Amino acid sequence: MIEGAIGTSASAQVFASVARLAWGCQLFGPQLLTDDIATGSVVYEDFELVVPEGPGFGFDIDEGKLAHCRRPS
Repeated sequence: MIEGAIGTSASAQVFASVARLAWGCQLFGPQLLTDDIATGSVVYEDFELVVPEGPGFGFDIDEGKLAHCRRPS
């Protein structure tokens, strides 16, 4: 599954907070997407994902993009 910035950031927070978590995955989804509803971007440095400092996931939701993606149920 290719995740966007939201899923990648949430996964990174979990992986960064657990001392020993053996999970075979790569968090590169945002690098493959052309657009995302999250403002800003996931940051990669030296082939590693940078976990944002401070509370939250490090981004906000772009309400305009979210409205564009919304479909009636």
